[in-house]
Amino acid sequence: MPSFIIEADRLVKFYGRAKEPALDELGLKVPEGKIFTLLGRNGAGKTTFLRIATTQLLPTSRRVQARTHHRVVRNLCHIHGS
Repeated sequence: MPSFIIEADRLVKFYGRAKEPALDELGLKVPEGKIFTLLGRNGAGKTTFLRIATTQLLPTSRRVQARTHHRVVRNLCHIHGS
């Protein structure tokens, strides 16, 4: 059975009173030892997901499980906005 460093199951995030979610039931699994890239247009939710995965932001519903002791996940905490 593969080992995952990050798992999200139907993750949802709304900002304020927005009618559309920033994340709408996002589901993904990042296997250990694999290179993983988030691609998407501006406003697609890439940074929102990373902030939730690194506990910088709370989701509206569901949760992300991350092996926070893993060196890759620890380094994700160094996210800088433009």
